[in-house]
Amino acid sequence: CRMRRRGGENADATRKRQRDTARTMAPADGTELEKVRALRLKLETLAPRAASLGEIEGIDSKQITEVLELESDDVLQRIEELVVKVVEQVLSGHGLSYTHPIRSSGNIGYVKELDRIVLKDKMTTREFAHTSTVRKTAIMTRVLQIVHQLCISRIHVTKRDLFYTDVKLFQQQQQSDDVLDDVACMIG
Repeated sequence: CRMRRRGGENADATRKRQRDTARTMAPADGTELEKVRALRLKLETLAPRAASLGEIEGIDSKQITEVLELESDDVLQRIEELVVKVVEQVLSGHGLSYTHPIRSSGNIGYVKELDRIVLKDKMTTREFAHTSTVRKTAIMTRVLQIVHQLCISRIHVTKRDLFYTDVKLFQQQQQSDDVLDDVACMIG
């Protein structure tokens, strides 16, 4: 059964009409695309950008956090290093806590040399021992566990998929999304 549209027109005819319309609207000689390519080339040659904070003189990398796109092996390593630090904290009697950069607009800066937005040095600590942060600390621990398992398995999931792994704990997707963003900032 084919769907009929627009006075008896079937779906194939509708797609063909849409393609033909799109072709007539696009410039035939590609001038717009050439202009964009020329601008891109000009921007690339005007200001070569540094690749990371370590390449920029005069910037203290301890005052800002650069969140990078990491390979799953690097994410695994950073999560494991973080867990070792947390275990050492607990064993020394300080209790379970996570320290991570604050993601609010007041703690965000722009590094021109990188052409990138970075997090400044304001940090917050979530402690399991405090009633105001115990739930978020538990959620953060669970998110770290899930991300670790996903990296080991080499599985990619959406934020929504992550939420559905433990709906009872997360309760609302916004909570798991926020904590996942905090974890991303914490591990870099």
